[in-house]
Amino acid sequence: MDNKNLKIEELISTGIDYLNITISKEEVVRKDFTGPMNLLGQLTSNITFIKYFRERVDISFDGYNQTAEELWEIPEVRDYVVELDSQFPYWLYFLSKNGGGLFVIIKCFLLPFLMPEAEKEINGKRLQNYLEQRGFLAMNHLCELANLSEEENIQMTNRVFTYFQ
Repeated sequence: MDNKNLKIEELISTGIDYLNITISKEEVVRKDFTGPMNLLGQLTSNITFIKYFRERVDISFDGYNQTAEELWEIPEVRDYVVELDSQFPYWLYFLSKNGGGLFVIIKCFLLPFLMPEAEKEINGKRLQNYLEQRGFLAMNHLCELANLSEEENIQMTNRVFTYFQ
């Protein structure tokens, strides 16, 4: 079954406790956000889903296995992720800090092909800017909606920092 027809409440009723959203190369090339946004939009549609899927989602891209480039180095993937983020900024809240999806999403906002020194300086600032201006604002908004304690929010924030170290 594709992402366009999945219903979150049906998934929960089957006992699923982890969600992997796979985006096909065809969706990326066509800039088709329908399938991913069907699922992502449902995640924020009610408090039950917001609480249930906190840090229990991963995102992956299918169809790029034969390329030597990393996903975040591919312009069409980078453009797709930036546009997807404009519709759904809640990655830090929902995405697992154990999977690779969050890394790919965030790397799409950083400059590829930098030497290690420039990577640290330039992308370090870009990462900080993304986290402060977008990522943590969205995460904190959902933490408030889910009525998480300040301690739980701090723990999530620490997991984000640990993830990127």
